[in-house]
Amino acid sequence: MKKGGSVYINKHEKMEKTITNEQVIAKVEKIMKQIDPNSKKQITELSENAQFKKMIEDIKGYVENYEEKDNFPADAYNKISELISYCDGQYKELTEKKVELQKQVKVNTALASILNEVYLFAITREDFSDYEKTLKANGLEEYINKLRTIATTDRKSEEYAECEKTVKSKINNLETNVHIEIDLERIEDKEKVLSYISIEFDNVLSKVTVQKEVTVEIEENIAEGATVEVVEDAYVEDTAEYAQYQEDVIIEVKESIWQRIMNSEIVQKIKAFLLQDVNLALPAALTGGTKTEE
Repeated sequence: MKKGGSVYINKHEKMEKTITNEQVIAKVEKIMKQIDPNSKKQITELSENAQFKKMIEDIKGYVENYEEKDNFPADAYNKISELISYCDGQYKELTEKKVELQKQVKVNTALASILNEVYLFAITREDFSDYEKTLKANGLEEYINKLRTIATTDRKSEEYAECEKTVKSKINNLETNVHIEIDLERIEDKEKVLSYISIEFDNVLSKVTVQKEVTVEIEENIAEGATVEVVEDAYVEDTAEYAQYQEDVIIEVKESIWQRIMNSEIVQKIKAFLLQDVNLALPAALTGGTKTEE
C-alpha cells in the first residue's frame, strides 16, 4: 500500500528470508570442514555452537520447504547426501575405535592384576622372574628394575619409596583406565553429533526426489571417416511391360475424354439441330460407329 510517497507494509505480513541453492551447498561444505577429525575445533564444541546449529536448521528448512518435492535441485541433493555419507563414515570409524578402547580396558584391568601380583612378590622379597617375560610382552618392561629395587633395597630409603610410588601409580592407572574412559566419553559425544546430523538430514531428504534426465545413447559402430555402402536390390526395367502399360493408360484416357465430349450438352444440341433438316452422317470418331455410304 502506497501513501504519501511512502511504502507501508501490513504488520501482519511476515517477511521471510530464504536461502538460495548455492548458499545451501556452501553451508554443507562448511559443516563437512568443521566436523573433519583434523579440524582444530572438536565436534563436541560444535554441538554447543549456536552458529553451527543454525546452519543445520537452515539446510533442513530449505529441504522441508522446497515446493517442488519431486524436482529437488540435484546439486544440493547430492551435496547433502555426501554429508550424510561422510557422517556415517566418521561414525563407523569412531565405533571401531571405541571397540578397540573397550578391549584395551579389559587388557589393562588384567595387566593391573598381574603388576599388582608382581609388586606383592617384590615387597615380600620373593622371586618374580617368572613374570618378567609377561611384563616385557605387554609394555611394562620399564617397571622390572623398579620392582627389583623394591625387592632388594631398604624399605626406608628414598629410592625404595620412589619406585614403590611409581609402580602403585601404574597399577592404579591400569585399574581405573582414566585416560581411556575420557577418550570413550569424547567418542560417544562425537557419535551423538554425527548421528544427529545424519539422521536429521536423511529424514528430510527422504521426502524429496530429484527428477532424473532420461538419456538415450545411440551406439555407433561406424569408424570416423569410413564410407557407408548401401546395398539395394538390383532392378531390371521391363521395357515391353512398361510400354504396354503406357499404351493402355493413354487409350483409357482418350476413351474417357471422348466419352465425356459425346455426352456433353452442347454436342447433343448440335446433333439434334443437324438431324432436323439433313440426315448427315457424323464422323465415326464422334459417333463411335462406322461411316455408312448412301
